[in-house]
Amino acid sequence: MLITSLMSLAIATVATWVSINTKEEVFQASMALIALLSTLLTLFFAPLLLKVLIVAFAWLLEKTRYLSVRKIS
Repeated sequence: MLITSLMSLAIATVATWVSINTKEEVFQASMALIALLSTLLTLFFAPLLLKVLIVAFAWLLEKTRYLSVRKIS
């Protein structure tokens, strides 16, 4: 179960990267949809440990952005 969750997360990461770096609008929208679907499937089927790690990583990333913006301002 963990391996399939990590594979789905990898697909979501690659689709997000392609969506950001492509210039074609239709391809960009389809990659964004694939990334969203893969992320939702990962969060639904992932073990609790992986869910906690994903949420903690997102929280820490947002926290560091908030702190860096406060230092600049």
